[in-house]
Amino acid sequence: AVAASVVKMIVVVGDDRLRSANLAPKRETGRRGEIFSSDTPPTKLAISVETASIYAHPAKVSNSVAAAPRLARILGLPVSDIRAALEQKGKPFVWIVRRIDTRIAKLVEKLSIRGVGVQEDWRRFYPGRELASHVVGFAGLDNEGLEGIEKFYDADLRTGTEETGGGAETREAPGRAVVTTLDTVIQQVVGDEVAKARARLGADWGSGVVMD
Repeated sequence: AVAASVVKMIVVVGDDRLRSANLAPKRETGRRGEIFSSDTPPTKLAISVETASIYAHPAKVSNSVAAAPRLARILGLPVSDIRAALEQKGKPFVWIVRRIDTRIAKLVEKLSIRGVGVQEDWRRFYPGRELASHVVGFAGLDNEGLEGIEKFYDADLRTGTEETGGGAETREAPGRAVVTTLDTVIQQVVGDEVAKARARLGADWGSGVVMD
């Protein structure tokens, strides 16, 4: 009931509110919107971290035997696994590895292997770890909200499109930010007290309600 009340009071905002708190998200392609607390300044409860994914067009890879070891040395993956991916000639597109460090991705780019490419990607990260996790929820591998606020406001948090060049063209735009009524200080204090009570009483679980 408490979680439901919090979700109902959430408001979705644009860049202006965050810019006033000096927390305006960068306008970068494919970035899922961030989730903030009601603190001053707002605390980031969910953010997107820039990563990269490596893919291949198997039909365009002329020599998988030579390419696989070169990629394996950089990616730290078994040569056999990479070779198997590169030799799926019946598939127009395959992922080799998802969401790796961008510095590693740049090394792959330098190999200039025909048929192998790098795509900008994003990984969801929760700075507060377990803090309000039952309300914030989480997003899956493909940046789809699966639980909590991430799921409830998935349409707002997801990337959309914006006009460019005087409206003649569109491009992918970052998702909108969500600011909640959650107070991280109260959440942390209540969480600590509930944990202490559980340990003292030997309880399997516990919950707390804060009322004004």
